[in-house]
Amino acid sequence: MKKIYAFLVLAAMATGAMAQSFVSEGNGTVYTFNALSQIEGTGVTLQDDGSYLVSANFTISEGDVLQLENNAVIKIANGVQITVDGNADFAPADTAVVTRDAEGSNPKGFWMLGDNGNAELKNVTFEYVGVVFGGINSSLHADNCTFTLHNGKSSSSGALSFNASCDNNVVENCYFIENTVNAIGNGATNPVGIIIRNCLFWHNTTSNRNKPQINLTVGGPYDVLIADNQVIGGQFTMSGGIGLSNVMGLGHTGINVIEYNYIADNRYGITTIGGVDAIIRNNTMIDNHYETNPNNGGSCISIYDSSSSSNIYIEGNWMEGGFWGITIVTGEPNVNLGKIDDPEAEDYNPGNNTFVNNGFDGALYDLFNNGTGTVWAQGNTWNVAEQTEEAIEEVIYHQVDDPSKGLVIFMPPHQEDQHSVGYWLVLLDKDGNEVWEQLEKTNPEDPNSIQTNVALRYSIYGGNPEMSDDERPNVPFYFVIDGVRYGGPEDNLIPVYGDPYENPLIENENFWNVPVGHNYVIGVLTDPETGEMFMQISRGIFHELDELMGGKTVAGVRYFNIMGQEIQEADGMTIVVTTYTDGTSSAVKVMK
Repeated sequence: MKKIYAFLVLAAMATGAMAQSFVSEGNGTVYTFNALSQIEGTGVTLQDDGSYLVSANFTISEGDVLQLENNAVIKIANGVQITVDGNADFAPADTAVVTRDAEGSNPKGFWMLGDNGNAELKNVTFEYVGVVFGGINSSLHADNCTFTLHNGKSSSSGALSFNASCDNNVVENCYFIENTVNAIGNGATNPVGIIIRNCLFWHNTTSNRNKPQINLTVGGPYDVLIADNQVIGGQFTMSGGIGLSNVMGLGHTGINVIEYNYIADNRYGITTIGGVDAIIRNNTMIDNHYETNPNNGGSCISIYDSSSSSNIYIEGNWMEGGFWGITIVTGEPNVNLGKIDDPEAEDYNPGNNTFVNNGFDGALYDLFNNGTGTVWAQGNTWNVAEQTEEAIEEVIYHQVDDPSKGLVIFMPPHQEDQHSVGYWLVLLDKDGNEVWEQLEKTNPEDPNSIQTNVALRYSIYGGNPEMSDDERPNVPFYFVIDGVRYGGPEDNLIPVYGDPYENPLIENENFWNVPVGHNYVIGVLTDPETGEMFMQISRGIFHELDELMGGKTVAGVRYFNIMGQEIQEADGMTIVVTTYTDGTSSAVKVMK
């Protein structure tokens, strides 16, 4: 028996030695996967096709750098975890791909948890592989990356998950497509400071878990900005659009802003849970009702705060096709979706929210106040034929219906004006009708610039996705500034700021023109010394999800590569997006 025992001990020791993984020395070395493939014991090997196979765990220590080279293809084996306690330099000039080594493999992916390690992720596709990040003095910047088909093995909190509190994180121009879990998230006790902007979130949480595509704990001194994104659900019955939560009752001094997002086809649009201070403005929410029971969800905006410590400011949102427009589920949060009595007051809010066809079982529910606090809701457009007090009362549930509930103050509603004050962009639709957009979003990089985001949808401005750029119609537009029109060369002309050859502007008679089927940022820059005005215009990220964005549909098939960029036809690994005439769509991955 003693001999057998000794043999088992030796076997265990030998197994432990074999399992020991490579750990770098932390002496400032920059490691590429090519360099690691030449170091014995790293588990990295160069394959015949030029890719690198990672078959064992390894760690890059604090002080060292893991670098992803241009055009590299990294294949990670089942269960393998790459730990980066130093810096991650994943910014190839053109592209790189990180994926699993074989069908059925579930790699744990990248864990970047060093307290002093930063991550630069750019032009990288992460397929079946996630990134877990977090360190008190660390920050992450992701730009033009694709996170797709993440298996949830590294973290159930998201394809990009934050495991510790950290600040100054930025995720921009990225694509999150059909991940098993939600796209971006963090833990209940570790709020982060982050900017998420100009990204596409497409059919995430395919496992149909009770998590929104963007799922963030907020609190502490950390600011959160979620802006200019498209959050398109897969009509899943459990997964929502955007969620901010503070379920642990963390102190909160940061500012949380959700603005200029397009959110559609989710279980719900936006939700806040717990003590959350948030500004929710200028978002478009359409058909976020894929909850099987209206009592459990289906709101464009839902506010749940039993602590009664939230401050929620809601302005300029378009809310259409939900079971509910806005629901205050419980508690006495401070909710302001319009308070227009005193324009000089600190809590002034012009309202400008619009409710369209929110309800179920033949009843309309624009605003449901199940809490006990007073809700200010002036200056809004309600889903009634005439904006009268009697008519609006029918689409609001509050103290009038149940004395135990809080009162909603909703009169007066939104009043049409003559656009005589402020900065306005006026576009002409395909029938020649004016479409007015207010310029009210200050450029954070230049306080003298005021701008707006516009999506020139085919359903409104004409044309279709099958047309080439030369065939697509151009959309005329002009400005009205404090009641004065500024148009093309024959009108009051505003010079274009910057190099005119680097913008999409076309001049024609009394209008400027831009091609349909794109997103644009259009604004006016004022010289603070001379008062001279200049037009600013740029074309934003182009997902060409026009008909989904407009709640319309044009039947067709379109193709995207794994970087999320549209291509003319299927070539290699391709995401094929099919849009049907009944308003539904599907996305499948094919290899051509």
